[in-house]
Amino acid sequence: MTAKRDLQGAIGQFENGMRLVGSALMKLDAGETTTQPWRLPVGNDEHPSSGWYVYTRHDLTGRRNSHINNYAHTGIDLNGDWRNPETGEFRGNVDIGQPVFAVADGEIVSVGFSDRFRGGVVLKVDHFGVPLYVRYWHIGFPAGHNWFTVGETVEVGQQLGAIDEYPNGYAHLHFDMAWQPFKAHWWFTKHKEIEWANPVYILKTHCQPLEVDAMVEKSN
Repeated sequence: MTAKRDLQGAIGQFENGMRLVGSALMKLDAGETTTQPWRLPVGNDEHPSSGWYVYTRHDLTGRRNSHINNYAHTGIDLNGDWRNPETGEFRGNVDIGQPVFAVADGEIVSVGFSDRFRGGVVLKVDHFGVPLYVRYWHIGFPAGHNWFTVGETVEVGQQLGAIDEYPNGYAHLHFDMAWQPFKAHWWFTKHKEIEWANPVYILKTHCQPLEVDAMVEKSN
């Protein structure tokens, strides 16, 4: 039953993906959309992308392990990969306070906060003419900054917040994507109607693929 469920999920995602590709191609042919530049959600002059790694051992699209206690970790976790000069700690919480950025021009469609998962925002962006909803989770805001409000627009590279302490383990940025709108505080697969996307594939489509591959490779 598990294999059949996985196969059905894979077929459903493929068919949905083909519909989205077809819609995007039609819009491109009609001149209704343009490809805007993207950037990675983390990395700056102090800690460029080479100083981060992408943890992908979870199920990126939230289906493979969804039959286990109704749990499936969607998306990826981004972690700092440098040594803390004060404590000598390697990885772990070295990235607390590091800024996170809008990957593309977009609109804030959801903002949330919880003691367990800290802050989160969902950003609606354009993926070749198709709406894509991008979530940043486990973040906070530096002193002097306020939370974004729903409906507010942001530009690519604009800081959305900073990686916050994570009560249940090491600090990191949780980063996932879906084809349908969802709330910042929604817990993975409790909402079965959401079709999650593979953020590694999409980042490689819009950013430097070798740069993304190098970040993924460092987690292995």
